Formats: sequence, C-alpha cells, structure tokens
Amino acid sequence: MEENTPKTDQDLDQDKVTEPAPNPENPAEKTSKGLLIALIVILAVLVIGGGIWLFTLYSKIADIETDLADKDEPKIEKEIEEPKEEPKEEEEDEEVIEDEEEEEEEEEPVRPTEIDYYNRKYGFGLTFPSTWEDYVVSERDTNWGDFTAKSLYFGFPVQKDGLFAISVFTPQQWKDLQDLPEGRQVTFLGKNSQYTFAWSHAQYLANEEMEKRAQEIGDIIDSFYTDAK
Repeated sequence: MEENTPKTDQDLDQDKVTEPAPNPENPAEKTSKGLLIALIVILAVLVIGGGIWLFTLYSKIADIETDLADKDEPKIEKEIEEPKEEPKEEEEDEEVIEDEEEEEEEEEPVRPTEIDYYNRKYGFGLTFPSTWEDYVVSERDTNWGDFTAKSLYFGFPVQKDGLFAISVFTPQQWKDLQDLPEGRQVTFLGKNSQYTFAWSHAQYLANEEMEKRAQEIGDIIDSFYTDAK
C-alpha cells in the first residue's frame, strides 16, 4: 500500500501544470450568435408589424364597406316605395278616355248656329244660318243700261251665279235707276252715308239642295244692316 504522504508545494505546482486549462470562446462564434439573435429580433418585429398593418388595413376596409352599405340603404327603401304609386294607371285610363272623347268631338264638330258676315268696303252686314257654312261670295260689275254698279253674289260652288245678289249704288246711280224699267227688278234694302243697297234672287236653282237654301234667303235678307248712324 502506498502511504499517504502529504503533498508538498512543489507537488501542488506540478498538479496545476498538468491540469488542462479551459479553452476561451472563439470571437467568430460570438459574432455569428449575435447576428443570428439580431436577425431573429428583426424578423419578429417585421412579423408583428406586418400583422398590425394587415389588421389595420382590414379594419379600414370593413369600415368603408359599412359606410357604403349605410348609404345604399335609403336607395333600396326608395326603390321599394316607388312601386306603391298605383294611381298612375287610373290617370292613364282617364287620359285614354279623354282622348277618345276628343276624337269623338273631332268626328262630330259642333256647327255654329249662325254665321256673321260684314263687308268693310261698303259698310253692311248679314247673318246666315249654319246651313250656309260653305257659302261663297263673288263681286262683279252689273250693267244697268247707262251705268254699271257693283253687285255681290252669295251662293255655293255648285251655283256660282249665286242664290241672291246685293247691288251697291251711289245716291246718283240709285236715282238714275228709278227712271229705268230694269229698276223694278231689285228691291230696296237700306242705305248709309255713301251707298244705297238693293237685292234680287236667282232665276233658277241648280238642285234640290239649292232649293232648300233658297227658302232661307228671306231670313237672311231680314238680318241686313248697315253702319249708318
């Protein structure tokens, strides 16, 4: 057996020399670890920041969609209320009825009961019944022997010579007419400050219709008036 002898200081120094010294860390390894940690931190910041940005973006989009939906709601309500305007159909029906009534009135026009005639040139007037609505008037010179005078012939296209005539004389012509036998062929009507008026009827009638109109001449002549005061 080995004896346990106390170690001297020299032995202790030898032991210290023989124990292996710990290896110091490599500087390159420390740098790579630092870069790795920094990279991890940066990535973490980017991920967190990106998530926050995306969340904010989605929130804004959601708010915009909500605002648009709120603005569209009144339009939808209006579109729903508009179809309730049913009275338009009744108005259209009334318009159709009115149009039909107007067409009927156009098909059967109301004829005037009387037709007024006034001659500004000679200053006299007449009133015709509605049956004379299509009457025509022509002015021609009439020969009375020693002189001529104006005569107005009232009739229809089918009888251009007229159903009756009104002759216009100056006071001197009227005086001269009384001395002629032909003067008896006209009948005095009236006079104003410039002219004397007389009338005569046609000697023949073109057809039955003209015969009916000729029967109304008496009332027309009775309506004669002048602008004499």
